[in-house]
Amino acid sequence: MSEQLEMANGKLSGRAVIYSSPLVIRAEDVRGVFGPKDMVGEIPRLMFAAEIVAGWATANRKAEEFARRFCSQWPDGPQVAERRAA
Repeated sequence: MSEQLEMANGKLSGRAVIYSSPLVIRAEDVRGVFGPKDMVGEIPRLMFAAEIVAGWATANRKAEEFARRFCSQWPDGPQVAERRAA
């Protein structure tokens, strides 16, 4: 699956929660604008958007800062810790 991540300009509204840093996903199997607590995918592969972004951050250091900001919008969800310098 090829993914493209980007920050959406402005705020994502129209939901119970307003996210200042929504995620736009454009992939072969998923398209849409998501907040960290939104469910992405279809059964049996249904995940929170924050879980997906946290996973990308572990595999791609360039995505870490975005992932940290995105996931922090849902304090009870998965978070991305800062890596310690070696």
